[in-house]
Amino acid sequence: MADYDVDETGAKNYFTLENLQQAAFDTASRLFGLTFTKLQDAPVYHPDVQVYEVRDGQAHLGQFITDHFARPDKRSGAWMSSSATRNAG
Repeated sequence: MADYDVDETGAKNYFTLENLQQAAFDTASRLFGLTFTKLQDAPVYHPDVQVYEVRDGQAHLGQFITDHFARPDKRSGAWMSSSATRNAG
């Protein structure tokens, strides 16, 4: 970062988890027309988990579940799974 005269400490203020997640949601909205609405009362398996409803216009597409923080009993790494599958027929 010294090559570009960037103050890492000052830059970190812009790269918070909340800002990065909102930037991803904004990008998905602009590119694909998706909206993400936080579900305040959704049942979760840990207090750190957040659940968002994903919509394409009026159509409900599914839920996006975030679980960003490490815990001793949590599997590490980036991964995803389906909580339900839809019959395409």
